[in-house]
Amino acid sequence: MRRLLILLIVTVLSFSADLRALASHEDIVAESTDKAHSDADHVRIERDGSDATVVITRNRGIGSARVQIAGNWKSHLHITFRNFSNLEKFAVTDGNTCIDGSLRPAAEYIGTWKNECCERLGTQTRSFDLLKMKVDGSDIRLEIPPQLLRSKQSSILRLAWIDAYRR
Repeated sequence: MRRLLILLIVTVLSFSADLRALASHEDIVAESTDKAHSDADHVRIERDGSDATVVITRNRGIGSARVQIAGNWKSHLHITFRNFSNLEKFAVTDGNTCIDGSLRPAAEYIGTWKNECCERLGTQTRSFDLLKMKVDGSDIRLEIPPQLLRSKQSSILRLAWIDAYRR
């Protein structure tokens, strides 16, 4: 009887841990890094199958976030800015490579991350909109390019944004 009870407890605890892992999407975690403001934009993850979307809900309209991604990420990663009217600036970096842009002009260059800024690499040829940024009602949606997601090891993306009509 005692062994059965121990087996039951272990099974329940294992099941509970599996449920927590599913709920937190441990292969991807996102959080606001704007801890100084109690009214910071809200950051969370939504899943659609294997794809993930970082949803940033506007409160201040200016902020930053950290997204930790498991190694060998093979899915799409989207960013949705909910209730943003005009994204004046958006930057994403993995600590080495970076892309910055806005709704207009679109992000057309991949740069290197130096001194907390995205610097253009030499004389690159212009590309199409690397972030595929578009307005969808009161939301702005974009997709993080695969070259920032394909590390074999866990990686951290840093995001920063400014809405033209921030508070």
